Amino acid sequence: MPTVPPGCEEKMSTEANHSDGISTINVTDGYQMGPADKGSPLPAIILYLVAYLTVFIVCIIGNLLLVFLIRRKPHLRTPALCFVFNLGFVDLLVGIFCIPYDLFHPFFSQEEGLGFMMCRVSNTLQGVAISGSAFTLTALAVCR
Repeated sequence: MPTVPPGCEEKMSTEANHSDGISTINVTDGYQMGPADKGSPLPAIILYLVAYLTVFIVCIIGNLLLVFLIRRKPHLRTPALCFVFNLGFVDLLVGIFCIPYDLFHPFFSQEEGLGFMMCRVSNTLQGVAISGSAFTLTALAVCR
């Protein structure tokens, strides 16, 4: 039987609570997923959102600038900077596909959130990005 990546379970529990218009899914170990989770105070949620949004904005702007500059300026196309370009491109993919999913995943169940396909894409891209970054750093070290 194939294993499902964490957070991608199709049905987390048979019990769903739809009170006050906010859905929460009761997981078998007692953890509740959703904005109605009483274990997280509002300042912690705000700090979580601000931190993720800051990382998202810096990631997108910084990596877009890096990719744009190396692509646009011919004198920056050295072998070492080609590896840096690859790192920036892979990090840009993580910023576009993985960070938004990780940001909103704790607040929504699969049915109301980003869906099973986005869960698969995000988890696959995280693996590809980690592998791509590790191999690029290895190649950069051998190049030098």
